[in-house]
Amino acid sequence: MIYSAVGLGASGFWSCRFQFSQISQACSWPCNAKASGKAKVPPSLNNGQIQIQKKLGAGCFGEVYRGFHSGTKEDVAIKFEALQNQSLQLRHEGEMLNLLRLPTQPQGFAKFFYFGQEGNFNCLAMEFLGKSLEDHVQLCSGRFTSKTACLVAQQVLVRIEYLHSRGVVHRDIKPENFMFGVGSKVHHLYLIDFGLSKRYWDKKHVLSTQKLSLTGTARYASLNAHRGFEQSRRDDLEAIGHMLMYFLRSSLPWSGLEARTKKEKYQKIKEKKESTELSDLCAGHPEAFQAYLEYARNLGFKDRPDYVMLRKLFANLRAKIERDEGRPIQDCDFEWLEGKQLGELEPLLPYDNLGQPDDEQAATERPRGLCCLCGGSQAVVCRVLCQPAFPCRQTRFGMTCGTCISVRWEPLRMGLSLQKPTSRCPGTQNGRFGRRMHPCGHPRFGGDTGGNHRPTPMTMTATIRTTTADPTTMSAASMTTTSINASITNAECNWGFTHPGLK
Repeated sequence: MIYSAVGLGASGFWSCRFQFSQISQACSWPCNAKASGKAKVPPSLNNGQIQIQKKLGAGCFGEVYRGFHSGTKEDVAIKFEALQNQSLQLRHEGEMLNLLRLPTQPQGFAKFFYFGQEGNFNCLAMEFLGKSLEDHVQLCSGRFTSKTACLVAQQVLVRIEYLHSRGVVHRDIKPENFMFGVGSKVHHLYLIDFGLSKRYWDKKHVLSTQKLSLTGTARYASLNAHRGFEQSRRDDLEAIGHMLMYFLRSSLPWSGLEARTKKEKYQKIKEKKESTELSDLCAGHPEAFQAYLEYARNLGFKDRPDYVMLRKLFANLRAKIERDEGRPIQDCDFEWLEGKQLGELEPLLPYDNLGQPDDEQAATERPRGLCCLCGGSQAVVCRVLCQPAFPCRQTRFGMTCGTCISVRWEPLRMGLSLQKPTSRCPGTQNGRFGRRMHPCGHPRFGGDTGGNHRPTPMTMTATIRTTTADPTTMSAASMTTTSINASITNAECNWGFTHPGLK
């Protein structure tokens, strides 16, 4: 199937599989959805613009056909969903595809051609795609090389960042929901199936709720999805991490568990995920994958993920693989394409940093804060109580300020080699964790709005947080807040700490 909602188990959905041509896909329409029965699909759609050619497959949701758009001269995939279905997901998916293509069609998302009612069916026509990641991993003896997994990770992160920038979370990340293009786009990875997607932003971030049934595919779902929490950006990112480890390992520790009921099976999967240490899950594989999962699992519900930093993880891994192989790696260097005559390929477009819905809100609420980096080879990033005005994504900070965005106090261990401050930060437990020193980049703090960070000598009151508890297990309840006067001159404060943004 070309564009399908994913197979899952919770929320009353079940997987069904069917094959056609060289494509094998899964669907997750509700099992009470009636198939088309004896009703015949129309020979054409949209006043004859889309001609129906042949049936590709059928599932519990209805039928999928291949067609041809006479206006654009392109092949299309068409889903037919019977109107008597009690749960009509096709309209929702069509609305999402239409949203994502505006103002311009992005790479990695299928073109939306048509949605409408034709006879006894809802019909959705979209770009025709090729094989899924699940198809390819099976063709590669059940696992990907580190190089292929890295190339996949780079494109997947770009796709999910774009989706999140539109205020939408996918909620069903899995290999079947990433498909490659055809022809000159054979190396383009597409994110598909938005039947379970949901807006997380409507003028403000949705609130966290609990006691929800699992939405998504249990194998890849985040821990918080298993725990019944509303899903946000962090859950998509964590599910991506589980998917990447599936590609590297060929299976996950919680795969293949047996149980008498779905509920019992989901509980077993949840318990196994919770008890599996990431160091064990990622053992024997590049450190970037463990660092990625550690970051995703430590995000708060409303936290703005640092996509730039995450993409940098895999860019660094790609560079290391290039050094090991002694040659540059191309975007099309997937193992199943090696040695094939591909012809002229459409390049992946240079990536422009995307804003997130909460960036503008943060810019109007608080000035930019300091992201203090301390620790050893595995630097510790402290997320401060102040929200940065807008994640600056500037290398002069040593890391993007977006990592600081949080209303909670929570250290994150990142597998990155970061520049250390000139001295340990005060008010810390053994100097292990940094604290907020002073805001920057705002006129009232002596900076300038142009981002040049040239403060005038000044004296201000800085609030730092201290704790007597073990920093690795510290919680908000164990902390006290202390105010001290700090005389800041040029780029250095009286603690001897050089602000990386003030150099």
